[in-house]
Amino acid sequence: MPLLAFVGNALTAFGPALAVFFLYVRKAPQNVILALTAAFFWLVGVLLASLAWFAGAKGILGMGVAVVFQELMRAFFYWLYGKMEKSLDAWSDTPHSKLNRPTHAFMIGYGMGLASSVVLYVGSLAESIGSGTMPCTSCPSMDVFFVGAIHTVLFWALHVFWNIVFWEMRVVAVAAVVLSHLGTSFV
Repeated sequence: MPLLAFVGNALTAFGPALAVFFLYVRKAPQNVILALTAAFFWLVGVLLASLAWFAGAKGILGMGVAVVFQELMRAFFYWLYGKMEKSLDAWSDTPHSKLNRPTHAFMIGYGMGLASSVVLYVGSLAESIGSGTMPCTSCPSMDVFFVGAIHTVLFWALHVFWNIVFWEMRVVAVAAVVLSHLGTSFV
């Protein structure tokens, strides 16, 4: 039973991301490059947040600082993308398409979301292979690892949507992304 729960939780958490990878991301090399680079930038944001935590920003302040650093990395990547957009469009099958930018925004959000999902859930997933189950306190009929898997897949999807909205680069859109990221992080 623990092996079945492990596989089910893993597929719940990472199944949609794997499906998107095999159906869309892997088809173009620039998509893979953008997703991996975005994952790296998300990790840099988390590294900066952990340095702030060691400097004393703990608790609610630490959570807010972590979100701010992640969003700063998203903004920095947007700026960097502007510098390399022509090169990426040259690799594209449709170099002058208006769909390149939203597709690239999706791929970057995909990479950030995947990095977030892997970092936040793989440790819990590894613990789920042990014997027994741990019921969720708020919903005793559900396993805490399954609730974590649902949380993981939702945060992956949120990172994709946040990046697409962020790339509109309107003040309201950026503020909505930052505030919704803060709100969901405090849940």
